[in-house]
Amino acid sequence: YIIKCISSLLCQDYADYEIIIVNDGTEDRSIKLIQQNFDDLRIRIINQENQGLSAARNAGMKVASGDYLWFIDSDDYVAINACEEFVKHLCTGCDLIVFNRCLFDDQEKEIVTFNDVNKIYNSGRAYLLNAVKYRDFAAPVCFKIFRRNLIQTLQLRFTKDIVYEDLLFSFEYLYNSNKVIVLDDNLYFYRHHRNGNITS
Repeated sequence: YIIKCISSLLCQDYADYEIIIVNDGTEDRSIKLIQQNFDDLRIRIINQENQGLSAARNAGMKVASGDYLWFIDSDDYVAINACEEFVKHLCTGCDLIVFNRCLFDDQEKEIVTFNDVNKIYNSGRAYLLNAVKYRDFAAPVCFKIFRRNLIQTLQLRFTKDIVYEDLLFSFEYLYNSNKVIVLDDNLYFYRHHRNGNITS
């Protein structure tokens, strides 16, 4: 899965970005496969002892240099036009982009697509209230683009050793954010219910 994930990132129409891969003490061949298949200066590998998903994300945030952050699970992949679509909206000065996603299984069969229309909210709180009201809030951070300097200002980190760490991080970020843009484009493909997937 990691090869498809990284390939989808390197095939983007927009090319000015970095890819930070955190090796959280994996015992499989993932890192070797990456090194054998990809030779791109945009890829940076961070190695650490196994500490869990929250610690891996925190390690990635610590070394990131871009203006915006996107957390991607290694068993998923993204649309080829994802970064290009984000850049169109990031120039408006938003704090967060939320976008549509497609869930699929190991047979690549689409399970469900979450539909929404393009919307702009003046604050993260307004977006959050609307999303909760209509039961349309997706906690996973992989469906969102975050502004890095706001994360730094808030000193936000993923809390270790808790369930639904994405939910807490997203809530804290949204509560303190301003402009939020919601896109109806399917830009993220989320592998659902795979045995041993990164969120199980």
